[in-house]
Amino acid sequence: MKKDSNHQDPLQRKNQIKKYAKELRQNMTPGEVRTWSMLKNHLLKFNRQFRIGEYIVDFACQELKLVIEIDGISHDYDDNKGKKDLLRQSKLEEQGWSVVRFREEDVVRKDNFFKYPDVLGNTINNFMEIHGLTYEELEKRKAKINEERAKNREKRKRLRED
Repeated sequence: MKKDSNHQDPLQRKNQIKKYAKELRQNMTPGEVRTWSMLKNHLLKFNRQFRIGEYIVDFACQELKLVIEIDGISHDYDDNKGKKDLLRQSKLEEQGWSVVRFREEDVVRKDNFFKYPDVLGNTINNFMEIHGLTYEELEKRKAKINEERAKNREKRKRLRED
């Protein structure tokens, strides 16, 4: 029986999405690069070009179920792209994710250069507050993780010496 060309094997589709996410990580826009430079060392774990089901989002924090999207200039002029974004956003929201959008031009614009980190930080802080998280709690968690990692390194070192 011939397979319908519109229906793809789920594993094959998953692998295509994974490959596409990797390509996106390697070809980030200036706004995505700037945003990632602020998120990658955050106490909360953020992923870039993260797969959620059949969608790839620019940035995601699983703990907050927060998606951060940087919309390029094509979003301003392509009405079809805007409609697809809204559909995609509603599908993500159905899965419990919150989606926050920033325009690429606002992220990289020189007169907005020092405002954007504050806006991004305040957005994350608001979601942390909604989820009952504090920076003190995150610092404690990080310290505990680092302590466990150090113990594990020490164990591995002793095992190699034996």
